[in-house]
Amino acid sequence: MKPLVKKVELNKIPKWIKTFFHPKTLREILVLTKLLRQNKEHFLLACLLGILHHQRPGFLSYPASHLVPYLRTCKFPREKFPELYEYRTVAPRLQKKVQRVYRRFPDITPGIPRECKLKDTTNLNLPKESIDVVITSPPYMNALDYARDNRLRLWFLGVTEYRRYDKKAPNNCQKFLNLMEQCLGNIQYGLRSGGRCILVIGEVNRTRKSINTAQLIIDLALNKIGGFKCEEIIEDTIPDIRRARKNGACTKREWIVVFRKGKKQNGKAKSA
Repeated sequence: MKPLVKKVELNKIPKWIKTFFHPKTLREILVLTKLLRQNKEHFLLACLLGILHHQRPGFLSYPASHLVPYLRTCKFPREKFPELYEYRTVAPRLQKKVQRVYRRFPDITPGIPRECKLKDTTNLNLPKESIDVVITSPPYMNALDYARDNRLRLWFLGVTEYRRYDKKAPNNCQKFLNLMEQCLGNIQYGLRSGGRCILVIGEVNRTRKSINTAQLIIDLALNKIGGFKCEEIIEDTIPDIRRARKNGACTKREWIVVFRKGKKQNGKAKSA
């Protein structure tokens, strides 16, 4: 890889990308990203993107936030923390990342067939009553800019105009409910009787106004879509340090909502 690294020219790389990395580190990332994408090494590529930015030694960038990618030069000025602005070799850090992932490797039963799909859930055509459980987390309404928050990773994946992805996210209650109605309708159709749909849903707070998105979805599932029974609601308060914000909005609480599919009776679920 060293001969390829020496040939990399940084003059065509956007300035905002170059501000995050030591030049030698950036050259290594560029070469390795290209090789992994060409050879469809998705696991290694995901591990590499997972260590792109943070201030910890195991990451590749200059001191930066681990959520939204921005430099933390005020908290870690170069003159006081010169070691944080030195060249960081990519290979050993990637190797340690892979080792960390394998320490938490799931216990997978080999006899169960698996299939991965990249698909819009509003157009997901599930066979009728073919699955037992759905576990998912819908987009947090107007509280996060998913593409902006991952713009550094997206750039290395070849996405230069990340803003077009954030425009697809629902930014008000009605758009959010329209999206969820389509998704839950597809899920309800595909679930077997007695099957569960488990949703992780974030509350949205804008200034002094709180939007209980969990209750919106519960009302939608029970009263409009039908065929669901709400079995359990688990509340989780998010510490302030972990809260992501967008234009003054933030998520202070999350709910885990467990729906059980019953038989429809006048639009409502009848226990099976």
